[in-house]
Amino acid sequence: MEIIKEELMNESPEGRAQMHAKGLSKDALRLATYLKKGDVDKARYFMKDIINSLKEVEKFTRKNDAAYVALKKGPLKFAEGKLNEGKMVQWEIRDRDKKKVSKILDKLRLKMGKNYDFGASRHGA
Repeated sequence: MEIIKEELMNESPEGRAQMHAKGLSKDALRLATYLKKGDVDKARYFMKDIINSLKEVEKFTRKNDAAYVALKKGPLKFAEGKLNEGKMVQWEIRDRDKKKVSKILDKLRLKMGKNYDFGASRHGA
């Protein structure tokens, strides 16, 4: 009986959109579970694909449709949160490195933004 209902759902545009939304939610959950803070750049492309697909689903579904609302509020929001958290961590690391470099340059009485060559000569001995 469930198989027949599922086949009937697949024939209508709304049914296809619901099935697609279920697949998208699985993709978003998979992305969120495997997402590490260092993989922000890779994950950004996957998120764009998921969001673009969500816009396609939006054309065929009502805004209050259960599958659409569940996808929008559930795994997609979670994955976007993880992605934003990863971006923040990347910026924090850059700021910390910049502060460390500026402290070192201040101790050596050098200026930020200039090219200094320390250590062995590039031209050879």
